[in-house]
Amino acid sequence: MIIETAAVLAALFVPAGHVRLPAQSPVAAKPIQWEGAQTFASSAYRTGAPYSAAAAYEPSAAPVYYVRGEKTELFNHVDLTGWTNADAGEPKGWKVVDGLLYHDATGDNLFTEKQYESFILEFEFLVVQGDNTNSGVKYKTWYGDNWWMGCEYQILDDNGSGDSGELHLTASLYDVYPPAVKSGLLKYGQFNQGKIVVMGNYVEHWLNGQRTVAAVIGSPDWNARVAKSKFQDEPNFGKIKSSRIFLQHHSTPVSFRNISITELKPL
Repeated sequence: MIIETAAVLAALFVPAGHVRLPAQSPVAAKPIQWEGAQTFASSAYRTGAPYSAAAAYEPSAAPVYYVRGEKTELFNHVDLTGWTNADAGEPKGWKVVDGLLYHDATGDNLFTEKQYESFILEFEFLVVQGDNTNSGVKYKTWYGDNWWMGCEYQILDDNGSGDSGELHLTASLYDVYPPAVKSGLLKYGQFNQGKIVVMGNYVEHWLNGQRTVAAVIGSPDWNARVAKSKFQDEPNFGKIKSSRIFLQHHSTPVSFRNISITELKPL
């Protein structure tokens, strides 16, 4: 009994400042619990229950630990320092107005100068109902078929845009995972809090303190959803290890502020 108790305690112990992620595994009893995390369940990643397709997906037995770095501000509220266009040149269509990063519906996508692999990206964005806002934050990005692609945290005028459907709502993983929580989360005319968490092949989206997506890249559920999406013929989708992050130009106005990133490093 003493040996069994010690084994249980050892399995539960996580060093201070670290996060435990069972590598490559969609079957953990509890996925990563960030501050304010709520019990979350979906067909992709289920808390407190086994994953129904686990037999077809071999998880690694070894856990992976991530340690947080220092939070870095990506936007200084003064100018576009740290941001470029796709070719590392001066971005067009983006400007700083009254301390806000504003897209005037023209120009380019706006890229970070640096590349990122595992991270917590936090940002605030403004959607005005009736502006048909259509933008997004893309990560695990690459250039293919004459356009920039990647996993996308969708930002949309959910009620006004013609880009409708659950897979295209704000805080979805665009065209792959709908937001698990929808009603009342998007605030019109106010700044919304967005968050993207990437740890290896594990991804979360958050909107205003609620987790909307939890997905394991490469799991059977992920593969089945991608096979039904517009990315079905894109073998790189979700598999880019390190890349620049970009704010999407989509010919509609959108504003951002308080953009920060905390890099996560595996031990």
